[in-house]
Amino acid sequence: MNEIKKTLTFTVLSISLLTVMAGAAIAPALGTIREHFAGTPDIVVQMIVSMPALFIIMTNLVFTKLCALMETRAQAKCQYQAEYVVLKVTHCRRKGSK
Repeated sequence: MNEIKKTLTFTVLSISLLTVMAGAAIAPALGTIREHFAGTPDIVVQMIVSMPALFIIMTNLVFTKLCALMETRAQAKCQYQAEYVVLKVTHCRRKGSK
């Protein structure tokens, strides 16, 4: 049981780093984005860094209610189906761009 608790703690802490990593991935491209959208104020372009965190906050508000209504097995099934759809869409876009 103690091993499972350590693994779960590590997993939750690793997932929480995603918000930081999303900003770190976008930040180097801000100069290029600013050049492309030359007519927009700089603050609007800089807000792109905070968008992943805002999206996570909004989805957390919805998913806490949703998780309270659904069983664990149904949640896992929905997660699997959502990942499958994302992978299929990504594959189709890559295939179409070649």
